[in-house]
Amino acid sequence: MKLHVIATGSSGNCYVLEGTTSALVIEAGVSPEKVFQRVRISTRKIAGVIITHEHGDHAGFIHRWLVLGFRVYMSAGTREALRLNDSRLVDILKAWTAYSLGAFSVRPFPAVHDAAEPLSFIIDSEESGRILFATDTGRIGYSFRTGNIRHLVVEANYSDSLINDGLNRGTLFPALAKRIRENHLSLERCREFVQEHNTAALENVVLIHLSGDNADPGIFRDTIAKTAPYANVCVAVKDLVVPLDKLSM
Repeated sequence: MKLHVIATGSSGNCYVLEGTTSALVIEAGVSPEKVFQRVRISTRKIAGVIITHEHGDHAGFIHRWLVLGFRVYMSAGTREALRLNDSRLVDILKAWTAYSLGAFSVRPFPAVHDAAEPLSFIIDSEESGRILFATDTGRIGYSFRTGNIRHLVVEANYSDSLINDGLNRGTLFPALAKRIRENHLSLERCREFVQEHNTAALENVVLIHLSGDNADPGIFRDTIAKTAPYANVCVAVKDLVVPLDKLSM
């Protein structure tokens, strides 16, 4: 199993999980043409496109995916916000219900964001084991410590210290700082979540959706690496490929 980072951050988000027989696209913040330019896989291998919420950097190219005939999966609230109620290629995901998409099992759970009905995902496959994907969420209000999570693909959008620095310098407006803190996962909350899920099963931690202004990739990676010293910890950047093969225990 490979995780392809096509784009991450406020300018666009898209990731591809590529297994031997199936692939899963997560987020539609870039065009399918760009995805296929960067990941050389057959379109017939793609089991579907799953969307966390309706904001443009995550769903801005959803209509292009639909025009090309791909099935897209999202919450009812996201479908309503995107005005896709009449599309026969859009399937509804309900929180805590498992769905089979090719070789993947996808189980959504609620996220905390200023969107209609945002979701995060638990994704299982025989090749990778269990993956947790969470972005654009002010907190992750659930524990999966007993769930044998092998790979965390999780937002670390900002640090409290950098937000405070921006406020003190006057380069960050208080209203924007409040929105960021309520709707995105901080390094501090990410560290707490990783610490709780730092079990013997944990193999990879991929930090996604870092802010261009309020994050330091090196410090963020080092902080999480100290929290999960036996896992591979990396910061997502364009064109990064992360092996997510299930290791024997």
